[in-house]
Amino acid sequence: MTAPKPSPIAPAIIVALIELQLPSLTRADEADVPGNAELPTVEVKARAENKADADSDYVAKRSTAGSKTDTPLLETPQAISVIDHAEFTARAAQNITQAVAYTPGLLNGMFGPSTRDDYFNLRGFDAPQYLDGTRLAGANYANLRIDPYGLERIEVLRGPASVLYGQNPPGGLINMVSKRPTTQPFHELQMVGGSFGRVQGALDFSGPLDDQGKFLYRLTALGRGSDSQVDFSKDDRYFVAPSFTWQPDANTSLTFLSHYQKDDAGNTMQFYPTKAACSVIPTADCRPARSSASRVSTTTGVSNSRSAPPSNTASIDTGPCDKICATPTSKATIR
Repeated sequence: MTAPKPSPIAPAIIVALIELQLPSLTRADEADVPGNAELPTVEVKARAENKADADSDYVAKRSTAGSKTDTPLLETPQAISVIDHAEFTARAAQNITQAVAYTPGLLNGMFGPSTRDDYFNLRGFDAPQYLDGTRLAGANYANLRIDPYGLERIEVLRGPASVLYGQNPPGGLINMVSKRPTTQPFHELQMVGGSFGRVQGALDFSGPLDDQGKFLYRLTALGRGSDSQVDFSKDDRYFVAPSFTWQPDANTSLTFLSHYQKDDAGNTMQFYPTKAACSVIPTADCRPARSSASRVSTTTGVSNSRSAPPSNTASIDTGPCDKICATPTSKATIR
């Protein structure tokens, strides 16, 4: 049995009825709205936290480290910690090592107090340092050291980031953001005193250069004279960072950043003297050295022939050691 085909007349009648009702519905809607009605003005306000004009908060909600754009942290698929200037200033951080303390996944200060470099380890890898998105020159043991007084914030990015920053260890990186000129006048003078004869003076001036606010400036400077916990190791520094911004319109700005820094510092990373290192190591076989600059040859294997040299031999300069010490499994021969 074949089902009857639906008649095309019924849909046509429904469409005609709807078209007849549309004009009346439109006239009813227009009657409810006044002739010259004006909608209320909706004002939307927002601020970018990476700008110098923004108020400083301890808890940041946006960052540029994960995407090089002003992106909320909740929308960034990367683990990022932001340490704002207000936070490390409240903690009286004297260097970047102290400023990034309490950051998860980061190990700092593993070599003790240092007046030369800041050392970091992120997720088991040495972390490179960046200033305003540009990698600082230097090796892991000789990096350029940036003074925290000249920074707005420090961004710690954990995890691989070579797509954005080029070759990097997979543990992450540390990006430091310099202070920028502000649209509102800002003037600060600072005097600091502390242990080891520490005397430090700093200034931070910023604001517009003209009435229209198209030209902005900022001048940050610092001078310090200080000793350290290690004799004859100073921690002196001279730092100045002028910056300028040109804003031809509301959507365009050009910022010039610069800084000069000179450090007169010794090395506070001290090690045991050779004499002390030799005397404090417990040993099972210690023999007096012939002189203050003897050479010892340690043999870890036994030779079958007196004329043939031993198989595994290492020569060690004992320096000023009073004793030459060897483990029970080694044989020491004085020459």
